[in-house]
Amino acid sequence: MGYNTKNYREQGGEKTVIGGEVILAADCIITDERPCPIPYIPASGASTAANAVKDLNVLIDNLKTAGLVEPMVPTLEVAIAKAEEAALVGETLVLEVQADVSDGRELAYQWYANTGATNTGGTLISEATGATYAAPTASAGTSYYYCVVSEATAGATKAFSDVSSEAITVTVNEA
Repeated sequence: MGYNTKNYREQGGEKTVIGGEVILAADCIITDERPCPIPYIPASGASTAANAVKDLNVLIDNLKTAGLVEPMVPTLEVAIAKAEEAALVGETLVLEVQADVSDGRELAYQWYANTGATNTGGTLISEATGATYAAPTASAGTSYYYCVVSEATAGATKAFSDVSSEAITVTVNEA
């Protein structure tokens, strides 16, 4: 029994087979050269890399709508290196968050200081935008910090929600 790209699933198969290819040429024009191309209206007419990306995203959305591409939502896992840290006044203390996204996309980090051991409602630390943060140790006391990890692409539709790390308790003691 034969199959074609349009009805392979309907014939009991586990996946859809798409013959042919979609080509992104050097002049940034997308050409759909499959036997049964999915109709799509390019988002732009200009030959730039940015417009080619827009056109390709429109094509991918149409493939998903037609059921030919299974949408795969990336997942993000965030963990802290240690839940409690201690230092003496004046010592260097670096906090660390570890983040892993299933599709390898670039991530953004934002650290927050808090008055309690929670990961919501903290005060944004403007200069703390990396996977590590050098916590202040100028005076003795206990402080709490957490990091919010998000997608780094500005202005794009987010594939997943921002994820907050657990709170890290930092105790600074007199020397």
